[in-house]
Amino acid sequence: MEKKKFNGIFACIVGAFMVLSFCYILFLLRPKKVSNYKPTKNITYKGQILKNKLNGKGKLICPEGKYLGSFKDSRFDGKGKFIFDDFVYYAKFNKDKANEDIKIKHSDGYTYKRVKKGWMRLEGKDEN
Repeated sequence: MEKKKFNGIFACIVGAFMVLSFCYILFLLRPKKVSNYKPTKNITYKGQILKNKLNGKGKLICPEGKYLGSFKDSRFDGKGKFIFDDFVYYAKFNKDKANEDIKIKHSDGYTYKRVKKGWMRLEGKDEN
């Protein structure tokens, strides 16, 4: 009888430990939001982090400009834009392939789109 009672209690403890471990793992897999993460001295990140890597939507600020867009495994992935003093670089980033749908908007208001053999200026001028 003692052995059955011990086995029952031991099974309950192991089961509770497994449930707690599962909940802890789920908590670790949830993205965390940060507002002032500094990967280096001159770079600041605001956005989501998962498994100590930049993941999801975020904003990366450095002395040269800033990037607004999506990250996956600490790399640019998905739609995003780099904002500099003289121009904005828009693209669909893919960590395994070349960037797609590239556009550059200059401070003079003209926007250029990357085509197979160079650049094409888009119609109209944005005054903003």
